[in-house]
Amino acid sequence: MDFEGLSDVGSLAPWPEVGSRMMTRLATGEDMAGQWVVVQERIYRYSVQQAGGLRVRSVLSEYLATEVQWEH
Repeated sequence: MDFEGLSDVGSLAPWPEVGSRMMTRLATGEDMAGQWVVVQERIYRYSVQQAGGLRVRSVLSEYLATEVQWEH
């Protein structure tokens, strides 16, 4: 598994709700680094995937990585 590259994410993942902050981020690229949402550069970033359940990955201080997954 490629944690940083998110290579196992399905291509037909659902889009966020129209008008939501995430939709704005996807449309403008603001606060994004690939599929990662950068909350504070080099301090905290996260990624959420909804293909095959729900998976949340986060990186703290570019040192500690976490992953939580819920299946259908």
